[in-house]
Amino acid sequence: MNFNCDELVDLKIYWKTNLIHKQMIVKLLSGLLFLAVSASGYFLYKYLGGRVEDDNALRVGIITDVQSYARRDKQTGEWELSWRIKDPLERFVKKMNKEFRPDVVIDLGDFIDGKDHRAYKTWQQTEKIINKLTMPVYHVLGNHETGRFEKTVWLDLVGYNNTYYYKDITKGKISYRLVMLDSNFFPDGTDTTPEKRYYPGCINDEQWNWLESVLKEAQIEEKHVLIFIHHPPLNLDSWPNWGIFPQGEKMQALFEEYNIRAVFAGHIEQMCYEEHEQIEYFVLQGFWKDKEHLKKEYRFENAGNFYYVTVTPDDMEVNSEYRVFKNNECDKENMIGWKRELISGSKKYDCQDGHQLVQ
Repeated sequence: MNFNCDELVDLKIYWKTNLIHKQMIVKLLSGLLFLAVSASGYFLYKYLGGRVEDDNALRVGIITDVQSYARRDKQTGEWELSWRIKDPLERFVKKMNKEFRPDVVIDLGDFIDGKDHRAYKTWQQTEKIINKLTMPVYHVLGNHETGRFEKTVWLDLVGYNNTYYYKDITKGKISYRLVMLDSNFFPDGTDTTPEKRYYPGCINDEQWNWLESVLKEAQIEEKHVLIFIHHPPLNLDSWPNWGIFPQGEKMQALFEEYNIRAVFAGHIEQMCYEEHEQIEYFVLQGFWKDKEHLKKEYRFENAGNFYYVTVTPDDMEVNSEYRVFKNNECDKENMIGWKRELISGSKKYDCQDGHQLVQ
């Protein structure tokens, strides 16, 4: 086949133009593919609750000191939770189910206010919301429960055989042991009851022996251990000389012996973080406290705090989410939104800084 010069020039122009078009198409398709991958990555990140998946990571949602209370409508006869309890509890359930999707949820005690005859109905109404969680929920016994229920009644409500227990969870190649303790005993080992109450925390000898055996077994099996207890085993500046947990020094020594990862507690309506001998201690604030001095003195008052905990073999991150009110006016009309804040490693919540929650 023979071509003249003009035809050869036209042919070169054709191929060159066609090649440019092909390159443009390839670049366009590459760009679209990059955008698709980026978009899918972003939506996956958002779907996972703003986190990157780690097969070895344990995720725990925590509530504490909900101190729920309900009232009966005089006209309808229906029981209804206060908005101060219902709103954050429903948000917590939604965030856990749709975003964070933890392996377990832990209630650190004082699930209900429990001061009067409404305790049982309040428990039922609060449990209706909690039961919407799609992951296992484990309760820790608080002093407000024993202020209204015998321990046997509480066991019937939660369906447990004992007030202290543990759960093992394996994530990837890592085994975790979650230990839930009952700190509602007198120093002589007797139970607290509705008729016989004790505000500080203690555990009895039987539980102490059980705890030591459970920690020893976990150490042999190389499990990462987290402790969940209602009363904080800390010598806090607001409760000096182990006033809130007389066995605290002894318990800390036990935890150090068996290389516990972290301890989570509530009870005192404060929020603080402390690292002691490489063990992280968290005292977490709850939903609501109907005491005037707490409203005036402490930050995040009436704020409905709940918590996101992520544990890996080498790290731990704890975030709090809480309500924000305009001008600290803690009524529904002045609520302006929600805020999430890092607790772990934060000097802002040092347990020994004098008055860490005072404005």
